[in-house]
Amino acid sequence: MSDCLHCEINQLVQECFERGDTDLAEIASMLVESLADLILLAPDSDRSNLMAHALSAFGQIFLEKGGAIDGNSNATHYGSGLPRLHVAVIASEADVSPAE
Repeated sequence: MSDCLHCEINQLVQECFERGDTDLAEIASMLVESLADLILLAPDSDRSNLMAHALSAFGQIFLEKGGAIDGNSNATHYGSGLPRLHVAVIASEADVSPAE
């Protein structure tokens, strides 16, 4: 397994395509469900901010990768910019430790 969650997810999506699972709407729905599950790991008081951060990052990355705007972020691994506080809070709720 890679140290990069983004790369692991993209590898899984690629494997779906190689198996012939090419329904993009279905794959996108599964990814969104996973994001919802992740956000629900956070305490209730942090969920709205975490969701706002995720949606903001999605918009920024989509525009950068689509070429609509010049990229100032590290769009390939944007998630590394997620504040450690959120990672630590989510990890404590899931009863696991964040990777250092």
